[in-house]
Amino acid sequence: MHKEDLVRLFFVGLCMFGNQVFFLVGLYFAPAHIASIWQVTQPVITVIVTLLLHTEVRSWLKIVGIVLASCGAAIVAFFSTGGSEGRSILIGSCFFFINCVSNSLFVVISKPLVKKYPAMTITSLSYNVCSVLVLLVGICMYWSIYFSPRGP
Repeated sequence: MHKEDLVRLFFVGLCMFGNQVFFLVGLYFAPAHIASIWQVTQPVITVIVTLLLHTEVRSWLKIVGIVLASCGAAIVAFFSTGGSEGRSILIGSCFFFINCVSNSLFVVISKPLVKKYPAMTITSLSYNVCSVLVLLVGICMYWSIYFSPRGP
């Protein structure tokens, strides 16, 4: 693998890390039905990111798709009767937004790599990067809980 591809692979893994961690933290703050509403926005966010980065050509069909998907998510959110368990839906939604953006960036950044290397290889390597990052966060959290002056 070339050096540029390794750097890109690290950022793909970082996006996967953001996807996983921010989803789980979002679930701590907001109920699951809010998470499910946010997940349908990932294709919309992906199209918006590709249009902003000029990696896709803008078309009326894509714009209409974005508007319809946004309206659908808004309708589901408005008529949702899910529980309000959770600490703060607004904070949870912020974490879900970062989760969705991270997953969209994962797709966009990994696209050139998937053209050069097998998709299974890129996915497995990005999960390895993600695992190392999650392990580091877990060690830091464990350290801060069990070795803080206040104790566990």
